[in-house]
Amino acid sequence: MNALSSSLGQGAYTTLPPTLTEKLAKWLHWPVAVAAIAAALYLVFVVYTTGQAAWAVGLLVLFTAGFYVYLSRGGFAWRYLFPGVAGMLVFIAFPLVYTAQLGLTNYSSTHLLSESRVREYLLEQHDAVEGQVLAYTLHADGAEFRLVLQPEGGAAPRWVSPPLALRSVSRELRVDLTPADAERLPLTAPLQAALPLPELIKHRDTLARLVLVLPDKTELHYLGLREFGPIKPLWTPNADGSLTRVLDGAVFKPNRNTGFFQTAESDGHGETLQPGFKAFIGTANYTRMVFDAEFRGPFLAIFTWTVVFSALTVFFATHGSPTPISPRRCCSSSTCGWATRTS
Repeated sequence: MNALSSSLGQGAYTTLPPTLTEKLAKWLHWPVAVAAIAAALYLVFVVYTTGQAAWAVGLLVLFTAGFYVYLSRGGFAWRYLFPGVAGMLVFIAFPLVYTAQLGLTNYSSTHLLSESRVREYLLEQHDAVEGQVLAYTLHADGAEFRLVLQPEGGAAPRWVSPPLALRSVSRELRVDLTPADAERLPLTAPLQAALPLPELIKHRDTLARLVLVLPDKTELHYLGLREFGPIKPLWTPNADGSLTRVLDGAVFKPNRNTGFFQTAESDGHGETLQPGFKAFIGTANYTRMVFDAEFRGPFLAIFTWTVVFSALTVFFATHGSPTPISPRRCCSSSTCGWATRTS
């Protein structure tokens, strides 16, 4: 008996050789995990570089928790719960918190950007220096192109660029211009005729990246499909975060109560710049919702209907008529009697 048990025990447990799929899964486990971690970190970095630091931190926490749960033995018990918990946090908790946070600001169609982004937008505005704008034509020169600039009105060419590989320009490029009368090659040959407007449109994005530099170091920027010229900023930044308008010296300060850059007038109604920026206003929106008749009426009507509808739904679901039960004769070879069945 003991020998039989021993022989059965020895043959009851055997180890099968791993299949090819199991071997591949074992070999690729950590390389795939490392690649996934690298991709997650890259996504976090991209989000952070767009200026969304809070979103980047949230993604980093979520990815860290996920990798800990599925790559470590310590998080083994959470492997079945983590998808549900993460889903509730991302699709339920986060929208609730984010919506409540928006309710404490003046976020609207006119206050979409942050204060720093609005300041950057205003500082990027510029105007062309009248009287120094030059018309240009673009000429093919073999596989490259040349720009020829002349004053508006059909005057003789004044400046010529060196051959430019416009098809390979992917960032800002500074180009030194040469006086047309000092150019070794005549402008009629080997240069071809000026490209028509449809061809200029194809190179518009590349031309916008060019900064043409005159011998006196004056910089000419792209102004449109027909013009290059020097530009001057409309605003200058100040140390306190305000902006000064170059035209008249007016100072615009950020008003965090209204969410606009405004001038400080004695009557309290200064000039306002668009667009506005998102600012914290506390419970002003909720106060308006309760005490402003224009908002209070629709809000109370919708809120009351929602509560009544929910209460009636629960009431009828729990106090409806019970399902009738009827007796049924049950007979078998071993037992015979009455049973109940649900009709």
